[in-house]
Amino acid sequence: MTFDVANILTSLIFIKRIKTICGSNIIILTDGAPYYKASCRILNLRHGVYSLEIRNLMERIIQLRIDSYSITTCIKDECDEEHAENLLNNNYNAERNMDK
Repeated sequence: MTFDVANILTSLIFIKRIKTICGSNIIILTDGAPYYKASCRILNLRHGVYSLEIRNLMERIIQLRIDSYSITTCIKDECDEEHAENLLNNNYNAERNMDK
């Protein structure tokens, strides 16, 4: 699940889904944005803020993921769903092999 914008509504939808999957006895760790704290308060969940070191690491991981998907843009005319999926799978497998 991804959203183009981060606000109280999108964070509420996302955190509610996490609560449905994981239950109520969890702590939601975030970067401290006020909409996450408000969403946790609405859903009666505990909220914490992760450290600057963890935040930098998470932002780097997210940026690597964004960069890896941006190179999969297809220039083929009439790119179908199967071709797009193959591009993503090939990119994912190449990325996994780089980690070894």
